Amino acid sequence: MKRLARAGARCSAMEELSIVTRSEAETRRLGALLGAALRPGDVVALDGELGTGKTAFTRGVAAGAGARDPVRSPSFTLVNRYEGGRVPIVHVDAYRLAGPEELVALGIEDVLDPQAAVLIEWAGRVAAALPEERLDVAFEHRGPARRALSFRPRGARAEALAARVREGWKEAS
Repeated sequence: MKRLARAGARCSAMEELSIVTRSEAETRRLGALLGAALRPGDVVALDGELGTGKTAFTRGVAAGAGARDPVRSPSFTLVNRYEGGRVPIVHVDAYRLAGPEELVALGIEDVLDPQAAVLIEWAGRVAAALPEERLDVAFEHRGPARRALSFRPRGARAEALAARVREGWKEAS
């Protein structure tokens, strides 16, 4: 069983990476950089208010991973799976969950498929049930089309993901 997060779990030594995107298309491009770096077993926890770009970012992640299936917000199905790419993507929406206990009751171990990368929207609602090793991404409004994304790696694997995003963003900018 994977180690689950504890209150006050420590972040890795890498500094937080903050990037401001200026459009939905740019948010998707940033997601594609992460998608290109994902490996089976990676967990990415997305958190932010409604309309901050979590699903647009996930569309980019899926595209970057080569998924053929269209990304939809999983609000009513809770979990969607996107196949056909370099790595399968499991997309979880915890918005309707009351807390980590509900995620555990749904079978978190089944959702955390070691053969897929897992993205969890509204992760703050279920953080205590998530693996300690993960990449946290916080989304904030910065204007009509601008979004601030803060990448906070928790562990060596997450550090490597954030570093790939940082390098790719520098090259694209």
